[in-house]
Amino acid sequence: MKVVQRPIDEIKPYEKNPRVNDQAVEAVAASIREFGFR
Repeated sequence: MKVVQRPIDEIKPYEKNPRVNDQAVEAVAASIREFGFR
């Protein structure tokens, strides 16, 4: 495996990433508030 260091402004999200979790973040946060983090 080759590791390459790049400036952060060169890093772009992969457009075809199927995982979109904008709504999931709030759902998990609400669950933690309600039930706690174990």
